[in-house]
Amino acid sequence: MFRRLYLIIFVFASLMIFLSSCTNLPDQIVDNTGAEMALVPRGVFDMIILDEMKNETSLRSVHVDDFYIDIFEVTNQRYTECVEDGECVEPVSTTEYSDADNRDHPVIFVTWDMANSYCNWRAARLPTKAEWEKAAADELEVVEYFWGDESPLCQVGSRLGAGFDGRTVYDPETIPVGSSSANAYGLYDMTGGMWEWVQDKHALDVYSSSPDVVSFLRIFRLSGYGPLYNRYLCSFRCTRSP
Repeated sequence: MFRRLYLIIFVFASLMIFLSSCTNLPDQIVDNTGAEMALVPRGVFDMIILDEMKNETSLRSVHVDDFYIDIFEVTNQRYTECVEDGECVEPVSTTEYSDADNRDHPVIFVTWDMANSYCNWRAARLPTKAEWEKAAADELEVVEYFWGDESPLCQVGSRLGAGFDGRTVYDPETIPVGSSSANAYGLYDMTGGMWEWVQDKHALDVYSSSPDVVSFLRIFRLSGYGPLYNRYLCSFRCTRSP
């Protein structure tokens, strides 16, 4: 009797795993605000872990479930829609945000709370650090850059865009979203754009201590460049589960 029960449980569990693996999700969707999102399929990838206390890096295999992520960074125009709806507040600095020529540029000078409020307004959320890195990793093995081992090319539209042209003084001026080529998931500006907020909290020894030990800082992913101290120079994109 118990053998039969175990067999039934095993067959049921195997069937559920098979059905979940056969779920056909669309490669791209458009949410209720008109934002385009691309599917990053579930899977395991080697995530680079930085232990800032020891100044060491290591690799950790991380599993990420299916998720959708914005194809483009959130633009000034899209962020304005949330502000006009009363669910978001204007960026800390509105110089770039208020310029009519910058409507298709990524919104910057937003805090983590501002980015989080916007994603909640869309019934979405900020990506986790692991989700963001899987989306940026382009399904490649561990390499020098997110796109591979090839040296960066400092030109608009380049898949190997570094977003830095040798200037000695950092210039926070933005460029339109989609200026770099899409990666394997169809995502633009995962490199060569602005830094991007993610969901996770940050602690210097977060990888060697309990996950509950965190500081007040939030993590932003280095998709672009800029002075480390200026955490307001961040943009973001939203994610959602299928």
